[in-house]
Amino acid sequence: MSRARTTGLLALWLATGCLVDQPIVEDTGQPSRRNHPPVIVMREPSNTTLYLQRSCEKVYFSLPRIDDLDERDELVVKWFVNYEDDPEPVDVWPPIPPSEDGPTRLVTYKFRVSLEDYPDRSTIVVEAVVSDGFADPTVHPPNRAILPGKGSDVAVWTIVISEGSWCNYP
Repeated sequence: MSRARTTGLLALWLATGCLVDQPIVEDTGQPSRRNHPPVIVMREPSNTTLYLQRSCEKVYFSLPRIDDLDERDELVVKWFVNYEDDPEPVDVWPPIPPSEDGPTRLVTYKFRVSLEDYPDRSTIVVEAVVSDGFADPTVHPPNRAILPGKGSDVAVWTIVISEGSWCNYP
């Protein structure tokens, strides 16, 4: 192979290397760390749809186990009932502190819904949103927006209320 041909191929090969997109890495002076969102591992009741009579009066919900691989994160749980009708949280649990025993957080709080507040033949949607970084409540969606780089998990239950004088709570 001639020297000119070899030089030409080498120049062509080097020139194509410049066409490959090179990402620009910005040095922020802080070590980059990927956030791991919280994960709802256990929820009670475990059924997602509950068919109940108004005579049950109160229904309790809980998230007994939440995992977060970022063990130093402080978790917040916001509870919503029929969020589309009223985006204000019905309850906000105190921040769940980091665990010293690993990523698992055992939570003993319970959230209560009074069925007597709702008419027969109605449907109630209960949502628990767990996050390691909620944004300002005015950011869309209200009271549920998550800060950039943070994460969340959601547990949803649907309660269908019927008439009846007995309670078949799960």
